Amino acid sequence: AVQAGLRHRRESGLATLGLRPGPVVGQSAFELFADLPASLEPVRSALAGVAARTTVAGRGWVFDATHYPVRDAAGRVSGVVGVAIDVTARENAQARLLLLESAVEYGTDAIVITEAGSADPIIQYVNPAFARLSGLSAPEIVGRPFSSVRGVIVPDAARTARRLSAAERGEAFDSEVEVRRADGSTVIADVRFANVLDSAGRAVSFVSR
Repeated sequence: AVQAGLRHRRESGLATLGLRPGPVVGQSAFELFADLPASLEPVRSALAGVAARTTVAGRGWVFDATHYPVRDAAGRVSGVVGVAIDVTARENAQARLLLLESAVEYGTDAIVITEAGSADPIIQYVNPAFARLSGLSAPEIVGRPFSSVRGVIVPDAARTARRLSAAERGEAFDSEVEVRRADGSTVIADVRFANVLDSAGRAVSFVSR
């Protein structure tokens, strides 16, 4: 039977695992990663002649691992080549985004995101709390300018000028605003306007809550 003994591991990958090249070469993968059974399933698959890919989490890291069978001249599986890419930072970022998305979607603060730098901006997103406050559903609001949608912040020229000025300086702007609901009633809300910046520090959207 073909054994899954380690012949070579890239040193940078070993450092992530807290290991050194010398001590692990020659050891069985099944012994070395016995505490990570999910990491061994693609090894077994490759030993059976079928390439396999999986995401393995453990020991404080996450790897995207792919294993391929190596065949000899007669076509028999003689070994396995495994490639593991450290995706810990990506997975952590995705988990943080999901957490933030949940906070926005299920929070009680009304949030609306619009395009930046416009006196009558296009609405790009509203959370359920804003929809409840306005009395309109998200499809009735998103994709339209403030001026054409009932149940949004009532226009105020002086406030708009201050908001645009603050946006140009990259500063947040607090204001008390009037929100007109779909049924014609109005409510007063304390709102903070702030820029949403891209990786280059440019304002690409504007968030109000």
